[in-house]
Amino acid sequence: MRSPLQYLRSLFFVGQMYLAMPVVGLLYLPLALASPRGATMAARHYCHWVRWTARWMVGLKSEVRGTPPEGEVLIAAKHQSFFDIILLVGSLPRPRFIMKKSLTWAPVLGWYALRIGCIPVDRGKRGQAIATMRRQVAEGRQMPG
Repeated sequence: MRSPLQYLRSLFFVGQMYLAMPVVGLLYLPLALASPRGATMAARHYCHWVRWTARWMVGLKSEVRGTPPEGEVLIAAKHQSFFDIILLVGSLPRPRFIMKKSLTWAPVLGWYALRIGCIPVDRGKRGQAIATMRRQVAEGRQMPG
């Protein structure tokens, strides 16, 4: 059975995680406007912050084993939570994702995702989504799928 203190720590962690998103987004805005590399740097720093606070605040330990791949690769990750994305973006040199189109409307998250080159697809239109993915994947950046 979990204590009320554990729930309070988890609630505080989630709150600060979502509050940190616009703070980091604003701090890195000049770099992100200058180049997609600046946006990737912002995303990577945000991911490191979330991993560090997850360990410190709630005791969630995470690790990435092995050396992340270089060059053009497709990573078929079994995406189960937002934390999966945190681990991948924080570990890959040039992350890019296939994402739900509706996430493009999420403040900060959506703009930065588009800036680093994520591919929004409408999952309800499967044939069109696959064609969009094929066309945009040809640009040659790492893309966890």
